[in-house]
Amino acid sequence: MITDVECILKFTAGALDGLRAKRQLLNRLNVFPVPDGDTGTNMYLTLLFGVVEMKRDGSGTFRESLRCLSRGVIAGSRGNSGFILCQFIGGLVEILSHGGLSSERIVTGMRKGVDLAYGSVLDPREGTILTVLREMVEKLEKEKPDKPEDVIRVAHKAAGISLMRTREVLEPLRKAGVVDAGGAGVVAALEGGAEALGISLEKIDWESLDISFDYKDVVAPKSGLRFVIECSSADLRDLKKDIANLGDSLIIAGSSSPYRIHIHTNFPFDVVRVAKSYGLVSGVATSELVPKEKINSEKRKSTRHAGVLSICLGEGLASVFGSMGVNVMRGGPGKQPSAAAIAEALEEMEHDFLIVLPNDKDLIPTSSMALKLTEKNAEIIPTRSPLQGLAACEEYFEDRQPDELIERMLQASLRVVPAWIKVAIRNADFGNIRVKRGDYIGIIEDDLVASGDKILPVALDTVGALLRRKKGSYLTLVRGVGVSDSESKAIDAAIRERFDHVLTDWVDGGDTGCPIMMGIE
Repeated sequence: MITDVECILKFTAGALDGLRAKRQLLNRLNVFPVPDGDTGTNMYLTLLFGVVEMKRDGSGTFRESLRCLSRGVIAGSRGNSGFILCQFIGGLVEILSHGGLSSERIVTGMRKGVDLAYGSVLDPREGTILTVLREMVEKLEKEKPDKPEDVIRVAHKAAGISLMRTREVLEPLRKAGVVDAGGAGVVAALEGGAEALGISLEKIDWESLDISFDYKDVVAPKSGLRFVIECSSADLRDLKKDIANLGDSLIIAGSSSPYRIHIHTNFPFDVVRVAKSYGLVSGVATSELVPKEKINSEKRKSTRHAGVLSICLGEGLASVFGSMGVNVMRGGPGKQPSAAAIAEALEEMEHDFLIVLPNDKDLIPTSSMALKLTEKNAEIIPTRSPLQGLAACEEYFEDRQPDELIERMLQASLRVVPAWIKVAIRNADFGNIRVKRGDYIGIIEDDLVASGDKILPVALDTVGALLRRKKGSYLTLVRGVGVSDSESKAIDAAIRERFDHVLTDWVDGGDTGCPIMMGIE
């Protein structure tokens, strides 16, 4: 008998396959709220990150699998339909986390998801994905199916009927002669999930919904991406399936690990992020496929107006941030810049729109005050650690508009759980942890998790606590002044021995204000 964990894994993976198969069709249907031809891609990528997080979870528990799904779709959500899908899944997960997969609980979770989705949209419009989700749930609440498989059947039929009505409800869809792309994505996901579970459905006539315009012909891939990955042959097959629809001209070279990957894509960051979930990635490089003289100069000018100011201590960290194309201001624990100094730094930047990365929780309110002292158009991404700042900067891409840039950088920063190894400045008792002045202490976010007079055991205990908090595989460590090369090597070896699934990456930060910073993804 299939377990609840296996059921949710199979259904979500199948739903992803359904979105993958219909991605380009959904893009072609996309005319509302703007005809930007990306609904299929946005919904696919949103769910993809949820599935990837679930694959990485090794707990085997139903609740943790659901939490991984929720965290993943939050991190991967993009676009209106992707965000609405994320909210719907979040509500469903919230209810299902309190028990198993009963029909009543699934329907209650769907209702919670619909309410969250409607509540999160400033101006909800009928005739969209919201309508399809709402009418689907209303039908389920009316019929009250007894079995989970009947929930899927009723949901699919109701969603299909609602989908066909969207072109009668929403004027832009009626004029274009198409159904709502997001609503179609809901139906595609239900069909894929049902197929994965062996549930028979009468699928809708997708060919009758298609239109001749092929958006892919207009938006050709702009980047050539290449990298090397060390992974198993089974993981390579899954990776190939996951990234094939993120571009074209996919080439995989090598008969055994490591493999060389080359793909033409508009989503280089997403391809690399997915690849990292399957193995050790190195040698990442991109090249522009579109000749610069063919890109409209006015458009290039309008998409290069966002600048980033990152606040951090340490020559090494400053160098890393600088290499990512952002401006750096020195500041951090014990050396905090004033609001006026931050405002002055913003005034000196020649950009129309600015993003501030405080990289320290104590600098977040100061940075907010700085925004009131400058006429610049600026926003804050509330990073609490330089490692969250570095993760955010991975999404700093010149072709992205400010709203998308803010969203992507924020989501990237939230994927990192930060921790620090610091030196205690006084004696203190924290429950069952006793701290002496001069001890090394391990801190995760705001919680003290370890203490001792030797840095290595404190570092190991902190990493262990970090992994219990987030099921990650990629640990970045920043070495500060006072930690020798031999100490960092010993810590690295001990981490690899105790946590053999964790990949470590060290950065020489310089005088960062603490012996070690770390972050898990």
